[in-house]
Formats: sequence, structure tokens, C-alpha cells
Amino acid sequence: MGKTSRRYQQMANFMKLVLLADTAIFLLSLVFAGLGVAWLRVILRLLGVLCSCTGLVFLYMNKELLRPRSRWMTVGFAAILVCILVSMICKYPSPYISPVK
Repeated sequence: MGKTSRRYQQMANFMKLVLLADTAIFLLSLVFAGLGVAWLRVILRLLGVLCSCTGLVFLYMNKELLRPRSRWMTVGFAAILVCILVSMICKYPSPYISPVK
């Protein structure tokens, strides 16, 4: 039992780092979208979607997607994925461009 517990702890620690990186990618995409850097916003959002989907697929492949002990990982990746998709659909944030007088 100790070996599987240690393996789960290693996976949980790795997933914490991936979730933090995914969150940082999402926040950076919001910052650059607000600044008006469109190409970097697109790259970061695609990277964020790819990272979230890969995390969910990894949990599915390891049969950890619906287990109660791994629910925080599943919810974390799904929440970041939903946030990225909603911000892409709503085009939020968009830079404020003042009208020329």
C-alpha cells in the first residue's frame, strides 16, 4: 500500500505544478490581451487549452478522473479550461482604444 500512496503523492505534486503553470498561462494571456498584444494572447490561450486538455486526458488515462481523491485535479483543469474558453468567446479582456477626435 505504501508504494501506491507514494506514487499518488508524486503524481499529485506534479499536478500541482502543472495546475500552477496553467493558471500562470491563463493570467498572462489576460494581461497581454488587455495590453493589446494579439499574437501573444492567441499563443498563450492555445497553450492553456492544450495544457488543460492534456491534464484531463492524463487523469483519464490513469483512471483518476472520477476518483474522489483526485477530484481537485479534475476540477482545477476543467475550471481553467472553462475560464479560457469563456474569455475567448466573450473576447475579454479587449484593449480600450480611445476614439480619435
